Amino acid sequence: MLRWIKEHKIFTAAVSIVIILAVIISVSYFRGNGFFGKAVNSAYTAASEPASDVTGGIKSGIKGIFGFRSIMRENEELKDEVEALKREITEIRLSERELAELRELANALNYTSVAESQSYVTGKIVLTDSSNYFNTFTINVGTESGISENAVVVSGNGLVGRVSETGNGYSKVTAVIDDNINISFQVEKNMSILGVVSGDGNGKIEGYTFDGDSGIVEGDVLITTGIGMYPEGIEIGNVTAVDYNSDTQLMSIKAEPAVNFKSLRKVMVLI
Repeated sequence: MLRWIKEHKIFTAAVSIVIILAVIISVSYFRGNGFFGKAVNSAYTAASEPASDVTGGIKSGIKGIFGFRSIMRENEELKDEVEALKREITEIRLSERELAELRELANALNYTSVAESQSYVTGKIVLTDSSNYFNTFTINVGTESGISENAVVVSGNGLVGRVSETGNGYSKVTAVIDDNINISFQVEKNMSILGVVSGDGNGKIEGYTFDGDSGIVEGDVLITTGIGMYPEGIEIGNVTAVDYNSDTQLMSIKAEPAVNFKSLRKVMVLI
């Protein structure tokens, strides 16, 4: 063996150097110091970073997907809660409006003629004509409730009109603002002033007094006389204009109806 080593000195020296370097590198690597250790560690770290980034990205992506689904679920739950609250608010508002309407109808009982009426029923407007005002409209009560044609219709604010047609479960009402209806009136402050009014077809009332020197003025309140089908004392409207007609020698008037037909929802029918 020694003879072979002596004969191959160069080869033996080279192998010895390689073995020594391998030992140095191994020791440096495990201890983490030294030139070779640092070089090896740097190479390992550089090779590990891409794999670590990929793994971290996958984990983050998975978390993001589940987080997005959670947010979407929470949004849907919040939407359902908001819709439920909106429905509750709407129901409360409807209840308040219905209560206000019933209170308004109760005001109609303050009219002596209405209070003395033998009976009445309340109805809800379910259909109107095609005009901007309620010249004619339909309510949801009829003959089954004792309503007949020409029954007087009122609200808490005043005279609404009369029933022009009725049947089982419905009644058609012609309002005081319709030009086919005529009502005798008296002035509340001076009941000796008499006249007749009818609708002008445009949501207002117009008419005349029997006496050209009656003294009626703007702001006067018109009420029913009790002559004809309408009980006495129900408010018809307020005078907005007065003009003497020299041709007829009568005092022409224009008036705003006591009832706001645009907001009218419920009425009372005298039977």
